[in-house]
Amino acid sequence: MFAEIYYNLKYMISIIVPVYNVSNYLSRCIDSILAQSYTDFEIILVDDGSTDDSPQICDTYVLKDNRINVIHQKNQGPSTARNEGTKKAIGEYITYIDSDDFIHPEYLNILFTLVKQNNAELACCSNIFYYDNDVIQYDSNETDQWCFSGIEATENMLYGKYRSTSACGLLIEKNLAKKFLFPVGKYHEDDFNTFNYFLDSTKVVFTTKKLYYYYQRNGSIMHRPYSEIAIDELNAADYIFNKCSKFNFSLKKAAAFKIYNNYMDIYNKYPNIKSLDKKNFLRIKKQFYRISLIMILNEKISKKTRLIFVILLLCGFSTYIYFYNKWIKQ
Repeated sequence: MFAEIYYNLKYMISIIVPVYNVSNYLSRCIDSILAQSYTDFEIILVDDGSTDDSPQICDTYVLKDNRINVIHQKNQGPSTARNEGTKKAIGEYITYIDSDDFIHPEYLNILFTLVKQNNAELACCSNIFYYDNDVIQYDSNETDQWCFSGIEATENMLYGKYRSTSACGLLIEKNLAKKFLFPVGKYHEDDFNTFNYFLDSTKVVFTTKKLYYYYQRNGSIMHRPYSEIAIDELNAADYIFNKCSKFNFSLKKAAAFKIYNNYMDIYNKYPNIKSLDKKNFLRIKKQFYRISLIMILNEKISKKTRLIFVILLLCGFSTYIYFYNKWIKQ
């Protein structure tokens, strides 16, 4: 457990909250931050050109607590909103919270204690997915924690072990966050960016404690029909693979697994992608042939997953899809 608590030291946390048309959820988000047991923080609300009551809600909270600041800007997307907040942040550590999500009362305290106790640049917690009408139950179970080198942590993340590539649920050393700003104009901006935090760190600490409540709503960006969003999911996986391949073969294998996951996620969401977008259907096929030998040699993934890549090379993509649906997807 977390025996030592750091209160009111010189270490201050900047909490960046991008805001866009979330008036139904925004108060819940901000209230969960204000309820933190660790109190040495600032909140930077970045209103990204909202057209609902979100700007007024932001301004109301600024009057209630002098730790809260708001930036009003024209709509430029979540990457620009996060980047603007990051540039203005004065804390020693930075964390990103989406404005329709909320956090456990011990979120800041636990993550901050972890980075200090382990002399790490980055601390990560587990997320819990939250849906409408769910009853909020804060996790009180005993938890495990691990400390890894940056490269080891990147591998684990790319395999989906301990956590995803989400930028939420992280406490990031200020210089690291300011070094890797989010790509402007991209969807799946977390995929494009978060792995850089891990890769550039000397130490990363994970806890299985579920401290971040990730709200699932149909109106969000990630729940829309086939579009550039899907293409960016492919682009992000390729970007990660190209960068990680320069380090070592172990990391390259993990990045190939990330390609496998992202590409199959798109194929499963859009099984008619061949008629929707033939160019990217052919791209998926080509990339799977390119990573097939790496996947076959990857002892960290299941035998069935390795076998379907053998089938791909011997029998072709259609047969691969058949066995994927039969053995893996179910």
